[in-house]
Amino acid sequence: MFVKQRNFYVHIVAMLIALTAAFYFPLLSSERAIIILVIAIVLAAEIFNTSIEKLTDIVQPEFDEKAGQVKDIAAAAVLLLAIASVVIAIVIFWPYIINVFS
Repeated sequence: MFVKQRNFYVHIVAMLIALTAAFYFPLLSSERAIIILVIAIVLAAEIFNTSIEKLTDIVQPEFDEKAGQVKDIAAAAVLLLAIASVVIAIVIFWPYIINVFS
C-alpha cells in the first residue's frame, strides 16, 4: 500500500503530522485515543477502497459505468472520513494551538 498507492502515502504523511502534534501538545489521554482511532479508521478505509478497486478491476476489466460508480462510491467514503478527520483534528488541536500563540 505504502509504495504503490499515492493516496495511502498522503494519509501516512498526515498521520505522522497528527501523531507528532498529539505527543507535542499536552493532550488528554482521551484526545490522543481519538486521534489514534481516527487515523486507524482513515487508513483502514483507504485499504478497503484499494481492495474494492482491485476486485472491481478483476471482475470487470473492461470499462463499465457501474464498475466505475462502485469505485467512486468507495473513494467518496474515504474522502468523507478524511474530511471528518481534519475537522476532528481542528476541534482537538485548536485550543492547544491558540494557547501557544497567546
